[in-house]
Amino acid sequence: MQVFGRALSAAEIRMRMKTCFRPVPPVPPKPTRPPPTASPKVCNRRIDLGFLIDVSSRVGRTNIKYIRLYVKEMVRRFRVTSRLTRVGIVTYSSRQRRIIRLTRARSNRDVNRALGRIQIRRGRRRTGSGLRYAKRYLFEGKPKCGRKRVLIVLTTGASADGVRRPAKSLENIGVEIFVVVPNKGGRKQMHQIATSRLHVVTMAYARLINIVA
Repeated sequence: MQVFGRALSAAEIRMRMKTCFRPVPPVPPKPTRPPPTASPKVCNRRIDLGFLIDVSSRVGRTNIKYIRLYVKEMVRRFRVTSRLTRVGIVTYSSRQRRIIRLTRARSNRDVNRALGRIQIRRGRRRTGSGLRYAKRYLFEGKPKCGRKRVLIVLTTGASADGVRRPAKSLENIGVEIFVVVPNKGGRKQMHQIATSRLHVVTMAYARLINIVA
């Protein structure tokens, strides 16, 4: 309490009260960190997971980025080791290229590094040749007991060559085939490639991430 040597006038009292009882400015709340993104559930099954990716010029450089992101997020759902999930990637246009073989991907990091090597290639889209290549260089040999085989084909549309026989050849060695296509073009061929009609997914490249979100 403050003591004054004389009586204060009413105006002085009001002035003193304004000074002494000045409202305290609110303390701004401390910034809070956003909650960490929940890690997806990880599959611990023994799977050989292959990707056959169309990189013909029609795909476009922008869409290649969406494809890389989709594969990265898909693989993130699996525990990639030599004993559990093994991942292999093949790209194709008129020619094929193995980006990483099943026995070389020992971790998710190995796969992510390999994704940077996916580039657009000139040439016509020959999905049938890509399927044959995948059988020879991804799923070579007989399936190991207890190990599931899955191939995800990402293509822009109809192929310049036949797909029925090479797709059937893969199924005969136990490979389950999914097809992801950005439009309804070449629908008949997509059904010839996929294990069943339910294995065909129509999704624009920009929305591929929604499949695994």
